[in-house]
Amino acid sequence: MLRALPSAVALLDDEGTVVEATERAAAAVGCARADLVDTPLADHLGVGGDRLGAALRDLGADEVEIRVADTYGGSLSEVHLRLARSPHGPVCAIERRNPTAEDLLAAVLHAVASSDVGPEVLERALGQIGESNHWDLGALWAVDDAAGLLRPVATWTRDPDGADAHRRRTMQTSLAVGEGLPGRAWAERGPVVDGDAGDDDRLGADAGRFATRLHHPIRGGGDQVVGVIELLAETDEDPAAWADSALRAVEPVLAHVLDRLRDRMAVRAAEGRLAAALDAGRFGVAGVDAGSGRVEWSSRMAALHGQTAVSGAGPLSALLASVHSDDLDEIQRALRSLPDPAAVDGSPLRQVEYRVRHDEGQLRWLSTRITATVLPSGQTQVAAITSDVTDRKQAEQRTQRRTMAIEGLQWVSQAIIAGRELRDTAIAVAHAATGVLGAVYGVVLYQVPGDTADELAWALSGLPPGSEIPSPPAELDVPTDLDAAHGPALVDLRSQPDVRAFVLGLRLPVEVGTMRSALVVPIRGEGQGRLGTMVFLHPDAGYFTEDDVRLARSIGTSTGVAVENAKHHEQQRLAATAFQRELLPDSTATIEGADVCVRYHPGRDGIEVGGDWYDVIDLGDDRVGLAVGDVCGHGLTAAAHMGQFRHSFRALVQSSVSPEEALRVLNRLALEELHTTMTIVYVELDTTTGECRTWRCGHLPPLIADRDGGVVRWLGDDDHRGPMLGFVPELRVSPTADRVAPGELLFLYSDGLVERRGESIDEGLDRLASSFVGRSADIETACDELYQLLADQGPAADDTALLAVRRH
Repeated sequence: MLRALPSAVALLDDEGTVVEATERAAAAVGCARADLVDTPLADHLGVGGDRLGAALRDLGADEVEIRVADTYGGSLSEVHLRLARSPHGPVCAIERRNPTAEDLLAAVLHAVASSDVGPEVLERALGQIGESNHWDLGALWAVDDAAGLLRPVATWTRDPDGADAHRRRTMQTSLAVGEGLPGRAWAERGPVVDGDAGDDDRLGADAGRFATRLHHPIRGGGDQVVGVIELLAETDEDPAAWADSALRAVEPVLAHVLDRLRDRMAVRAAEGRLAAALDAGRFGVAGVDAGSGRVEWSSRMAALHGQTAVSGAGPLSALLASVHSDDLDEIQRALRSLPDPAAVDGSPLRQVEYRVRHDEGQLRWLSTRITATVLPSGQTQVAAITSDVTDRKQAEQRTQRRTMAIEGLQWVSQAIIAGRELRDTAIAVAHAATGVLGAVYGVVLYQVPGDTADELAWALSGLPPGSEIPSPPAELDVPTDLDAAHGPALVDLRSQPDVRAFVLGLRLPVEVGTMRSALVVPIRGEGQGRLGTMVFLHPDAGYFTEDDVRLARSIGTSTGVAVENAKHHEQQRLAATAFQRELLPDSTATIEGADVCVRYHPGRDGIEVGGDWYDVIDLGDDRVGLAVGDVCGHGLTAAAHMGQFRHSFRALVQSSVSPEEALRVLNRLALEELHTTMTIVYVELDTTTGECRTWRCGHLPPLIADRDGGVVRWLGDDDHRGPMLGFVPELRVSPTADRVAPGELLFLYSDGLVERRGESIDEGLDRLASSFVGRSADIETACDELYQLLADQGPAADDTALLAVRRH
């Protein structure tokens, strides 16, 4: 019977062995159904599968949900398990969830930030991308600007046996613009999806195996293509949506990595040029008499040290007059470390690097090799050979700066990932980006969706502790030149009065008049429309550099994606909330002979609107039906299902259908048409006599509290409780009877009121029972006080519905 269900469901024994399972359950854990049945379910799970046995041992009347990661051969996919008791034993609902763009971004950041750039780092990053969406083969290509070619820098394959052949064939290939599918992606500056792999000689006889080929350009500063990601799959898929979200998310990181790789190549090229210069005699030479300290130097040595380019002789201090004061001690230590004449053997070598400032103010880096030689006279002759290594040192500094930038980008990206709401994201970006760029103050201005139009909001960084955050300006009046600029702009606030007026017009609670340098960064979405502006300030002139501009561009791009996603999420949430409230009944319900209070509270940690609902149903003859339900899932779909369930149930019980039959109808609706699940508790109350009957399907028990809240008792028991709707084909549930005395309070609720992450449901129920002590006699006040007290003890992640009735 279970095999016919359309859901991913497995029936287990108490030891965790699969007794029966649906085909979808087997697919969710990556095997055939025949291989799943009669085997321990934990054997088919990845990291976290060992928690299944503990969850089964602790499984009581309520559901337990656990998450299993690192499944499917090390990919970022997750499997979520929901366990519940059924008359036939433990039942496990299984759901496979693919990684989000944020998951992939975090994994790639971890791969590239773990060590210096090299083939192994690039291959790890490429492997994370390939594993995330179950590709089979991949390569990473970099643009060689000097040669005008696309060159391979890393390869990856899911099959280790074919890795060497794939790498050998790929690494021997270079492509021109428009040549091959990687070259097409470079030329067209956009993704190229092509299922025909038969014309690619690199794949050899296996070319026909790959039905899908994706080539995605990597864009760096100025939207320039700096590389291409190549991914191949044996299955026939449409990866366009995945590429637009996941690959666009990691694109700034990969662009930084490729820039670092090119800097490393530049360092090696600089060293090669230096060797060629030395071979041609482009180095300075000096001799130092160890006894007198007198120095003789060549014209080239003089020019290198900022002196007149003629040979000469004199004290060492004359030659070193232009050396940076901080580096003189290093030179003296190198000279003092040379041995005395009796100990000299084989011309011992010392090397020191130092800075020299020339008359025109230019700072150059010199590298001097110092040797000691014993002359026939017995004296020690010290020789120095000097070369200009400014290019190499600058390349090293750029590499170091880019290393710091990628770490900073990781910091900012982690801040973006951590912020689920638009406001949280803006605050995290403001603090992280201000620190990474070394600014004194940072401002992130962004638009917040409102009921009628977008409103301007901001996040500030660098304010003194305890500062009050003022309201943002009503409008964002960006100067024309800045508004037209696609990327970040370096601004001297003294020489650009329009930008200075713009910054002053923000009315920041800081001394803007003392700021000299500004870096203004547009926040743009994928449609290139301006979503906001970031402004970073520093009191020093010329503080921000072109490297900061490149880093700020990446921050602005990542922030734009995050803000656009957060705005879209907020707009969906507003629409879903309005839709759900339209589906819920009027909150001013009345009951003859009793006071009634209903409340609905959305979740408070960014989760979308859910499927919680309540209803007060007039049954005639002084009888009233009270219902609270919770449909699985969130968003518009859950809200729509909630409306169908509520209206169907109301129509059934008002047409004299027994509650048992009404619940069976809802169970078939959930199982066969809506393919979802729902918990529900239903109470029929006679307001004259106080007699009540309770039906409960997978829902937490309602309670009755006396007038003072000192005594609480729970309605219903496990012998009469049924499973949640939509879980088993045949629903069996029966009522329990009780009586509500005058003055007593009957209380129904959804699980968002008591469930908290990291604690058992019993702890939540105990907290609920104790919270009734000392509540107000006014039912409206009591419900508000009760919710506020429980919410303050731990923010509810889920929506919460409350329904309370007190007999007169």
